[in-house]
Amino acid sequence: MLYRDLIQSAIAIVCENAVVSFGNEDYYARAPYLLAAFVTQYAKLDGDYRKANGIENKVISTDAAAIEVDEEFPLCDVFAPAAIYHLAAGLVIDENEEMSDKFFDRYINAILEIRKNLPSLAEPIVDRYGLT
Repeated sequence: MLYRDLIQSAIAIVCENAVVSFGNEDYYARAPYLLAAFVTQYAKLDGDYRKANGIENKVISTDAAAIEVDEEFPLCDVFAPAAIYHLAAGLVIDENEEMSDKFFDRYINAILEIRKNLPSLAEPIVDRYGLT
């Protein structure tokens, strides 16, 4: 899935025509920054998801301030709906705060669902105080 697909999906769910560029210039200008922030924030969770599901690990760059719209979305496909909701919330925050809040809630719920389905890991407790 390309970033462009995520951007067009986000524009479509905010009730805009994603095919035409006229009227959507602002969305297309802000989307690369919002998606870069999403990828940076969830790269570690993606690694945890890959490990838990036996998927080959992937090094994801987290130092970019913006993405290239014709590049591949680096996170697992399970993150795509959350990325679309995150992007939609960010795109309409100035025009329609209520709609933005609804998309933000959906984004948070999608991330929580991913986290909920990850198995926990048992690790020894570290003695930070030197009491033993």
